[in-house]
Amino acid sequence: MASDVHGGSSGLAFFLPCSCHLFLFIVQILPPAVDWQNQSAYERILGFIPRIVLASLLAYFAGEFSNSIVLSRLKILTRGKYLWTRTIGSTIIGEGIDTMIFCTIAFSGILPKQVFWQYWFPTIFSNVPLKSF
Repeated sequence: MASDVHGGSSGLAFFLPCSCHLFLFIVQILPPAVDWQNQSAYERILGFIPRIVLASLLAYFAGEFSNSIVLSRLKILTRGKYLWTRTIGSTIIGEGIDTMIFCTIAFSGILPKQVFWQYWFPTIFSNVPLKSF
């Protein structure tokens, strides 16, 4: 909606994921307690977080940017009419791009190729409607 009224310069929400990642990184590199025996498992779990944060941020920026562009173009094409069509259409495009980028960055190279591609398309086609409506 902000793009429809104010154009493509809506706010960017990235402070929370960045600060969360920073704190988890600090916790991971600090020396563990003397009696803590699970540091390697802890590092294995937290070591995946930078990839998820990066995937989330890149997907968010690309999805929001594409949403804004599509919304603006549709506003011109419809001469400012059919708000529901503009918002739903641009959201579907934005969420599709968001989901594709996130899933690709977060899980490619982690999962075997066959498993990755087996679940990539169903994930995209199931998440976009859930996120859009």
